[in-house]
Amino acid sequence: MEYSKVIILLGAVILVSALPQPQQPIPIVRSEQHLGVDGNYSYSYETGDGIRKEEVGHLKNAGEGEDKEAQVAEGQYSYTHPDGTVVNIQYIADEGGFRPVVKLAFSGRSRK
Repeated sequence: MEYSKVIILLGAVILVSALPQPQQPIPIVRSEQHLGVDGNYSYSYETGDGIRKEEVGHLKNAGEGEDKEAQVAEGQYSYTHPDGTVVNIQYIADEGGFRPVVKLAFSGRSRK
């Protein structure tokens, strides 16, 4: 009988520990947006944990017909990986697709 109580207690502990742990919301410390009447736009933001994003966009070949027009977006974003590596991604997206360039800045800490 005691063995079944231990199993039930162990099961309850496992269930409780598997529940999602509450997390504090990460604040947005900076946010800007600009939208032009001609389809141009830009936006940027930064969060309290150091994530940053910037993007500008425009309509390429505007007014030359839908078959020649293309939306172009260029930007970058960065964040710090849990191991301390700063990840920076610069990109362009247009009729040729999404083309990222990834740069890593290692923290110099040794991995164990």
